[in-house]
Amino acid sequence: MQQVFFAGFREAYPDKKLGLIWIDAHGDIHSPYTSPSGNMHGMPIAILLGEDNRENQIKPVKPEVIKNWERIKRTGKRKITPKLLPQDIVYVDIRSLEKQEWETLKKLKIKYYPPEDLQKKGAHKTAKEIEKYFEHYDAVYVSFDVDSLDPSISKGTGTPVPGGLSLDEAKELLKVFTRMPNFKSLEITEVNPLLDNENKMANAVVNILRESLVIESW
Repeated sequence: MQQVFFAGFREAYPDKKLGLIWIDAHGDIHSPYTSPSGNMHGMPIAILLGEDNRENQIKPVKPEVIKNWERIKRTGKRKITPKLLPQDIVYVDIRSLEKQEWETLKKLKIKYYPPEDLQKKGAHKTAKEIEKYFEHYDAVYVSFDVDSLDPSISKGTGTPVPGGLSLDEAKELLKVFTRMPNFKSLEITEVNPLLDNENKMANAVVNILRESLVIESW
């Protein structure tokens, strides 16, 4: 899961100022106390922040779940928690969040760009604003969830949401982000081979990467 990858990133840079650009249709900031499904798939940001969001608790949580939750927040040899502060995160293209998640974003004052912002400003200007925001960070990690793309493209993922990025917008965002002086890592997630008819989603992602990254061997 994404929080494990970022935990490794934090382990590699334990004393550095790290930033996270989260390109996704979802906020993924639930905790066991707020998640309707209890699926950890929707909790990686809360794990990185060490955020329980008890104020918005909607159900009782079993002691063994709490024990595992506390353990996973400390993933990594150094058991660092939180691994990020709210101001270290910028969401891009989020549009499908539950009430508890919106409340958490509001409470923590996390910066985010919904689809209407990208449509109004354009992908390039949005990306340059985010680059400026992170200019004083030591290292920046980019997480790109393919469900950030519009369902007309993202048919090989389990959680498509209308109103997403076009291929050109995704390429432009990644083109800017991966050229940032402090860019260190890119993660692509949520391509589901079982749903990806004839590898169309995988091919779309390869196309995005081919035209966004500076890789001589392409």
